Amino acid sequence: MNNKSELEDALMLLSENIHKILKVNLTEDSCSEIKVYREEKSRSMGFSETFSDWVTRFAQMGNVYPEDTANYLAFANNSALKKAFSEGRDIIRCRYRRRIGSVFRWVSMDMHRSGEYTDENQIVILYIRDIHDEYSEEMKLRSELERRCRTDPLTGVANRYSYSERCRILDERRNFTALGVVFADINGLKYINDNFGHVKGDEHIKGFAAEFAKEFREDIFRISGDEFVALAADEGRTEFFEKVRKLRTALRRRGGVPPASIGCAWTNKPTSARELVKRAETAMYADKRAYYSKYPKHGR
Repeated sequence: MNNKSELEDALMLLSENIHKILKVNLTEDSCSEIKVYREEKSRSMGFSETFSDWVTRFAQMGNVYPEDTANYLAFANNSALKKAFSEGRDIIRCRYRRRIGSVFRWVSMDMHRSGEYTDENQIVILYIRDIHDEYSEEMKLRSELERRCRTDPLTGVANRYSYSERCRILDERRNFTALGVVFADINGLKYINDNFGHVKGDEHIKGFAAEFAKEFREDIFRISGDEFVALAADEGRTEFFEKVRKLRTALRRRGGVPPASIGCAWTNKPTSARELVKRAETAMYADKRAYYSKYPKHGR
């Protein structure tokens, strides 16, 4: 398609979710409207026949969601676009939220090489498409998938992958003033599974995890079948050990066999999260030995 009339005929068939279509000459930094709503040509929308001016003013008028403005401006920069197309790109696109009436909606700015494009005269067609509904659903699905990848399905607490990420972030950033670790190992799980079945064993694990979460909430990670770790950053010594005390008290109130052996460690000079975890694990083994001495038949 090399003329405006042919484009207009073809565009009649396009979906109504397209808000704006421009013919942009990147070489001359100019644009002409193929499809533009009347309000798009208003001063409040930053209208200009100079493409880079329109892009910049549109954002300055508050029509782009604040968190998306930098990405929008970087994408629609005339020099960057010229470079992308000169390197052989046929289509480039950017997602951002723009003001539609009184609300912000997700749109996609798509740029395609025009049939008139040459290296000396870089002419492209720009489309602004409303993708809010489909993209919002996509983000929900992506968020749910990410949540499942980071969450233990049995207990609902964070999993080993999340634990490794948390340790890495703590060790790399070193931006916390204190760190407390609780290392817990479920007691008697093999005995319960062998004598009462895995369903009962799962109930045992979930019961302990729920009790653990009452004190340490989102700081808990299930790092193996019967091991849990809590990483409590920026908690003072008194606050941390008070939580540990409450946890131990709650577990004792359940009566019978202690549901887990627990060890803890705290420092106000954190250097390595994993090193502190090892200290808490060592303390847990002391608690585990006491448990086995009292309940020898539960030994592995």
